[in-house]
Amino acid sequence: MMMMIFGPDDDSLMMMILIVMMMIFEEKEMMMRYCNKEIMIGDIFVASWGYGQTNIDAFQVIEKKGKASLIIRAIDNEPVLRPDEDVTTRYQSTAGRCVPVKDKFSDWTVMFDDQENGQMVRVDPGDGDGPFIRVGRGKYFARRWDGKTPFHESW
Repeated sequence: MMMMIFGPDDDSLMMMILIVMMMIFEEKEMMMRYCNKEIMIGDIFVASWGYGQTNIDAFQVIEKKGKASLIIRAIDNEPVLRPDEDVTTRYQSTAGRCVPVKDKFSDWTVMFDDQENGQMVRVDPGDGDGPFIRVGRGKYFARRWDGKTPFHESW
């Protein structure tokens, strides 16, 4: 004998559960579409990673693919000097601040193999901090850069 969770008069309850499940699915689909719509070609994403050191990798969107994917390429960072620093003293230090340089594409990145053609990544809607992408074969998160805030790196 099969046990029923709901009684024979609970068709409306089953219908309500089905409607709620459909609403959740549609909301998630809308979020994925929204993420790709708000990202523009030229936007920069930044990943901070490393153990015992902090590495900063920056990526620029060069193309949009479908509803939730992007083609990205790695770009270089440049140091942000303090008033008491010059380029010589900056590179004698093992830490400092840097910012990504738009359109200065890097020849090499540890995050993916084909730097010349870029790497396709999927956009995740995020959890309130805005969309992010996964880089480095899915190991690291990169968030969209605000265009102002420098990043701390150490090696």
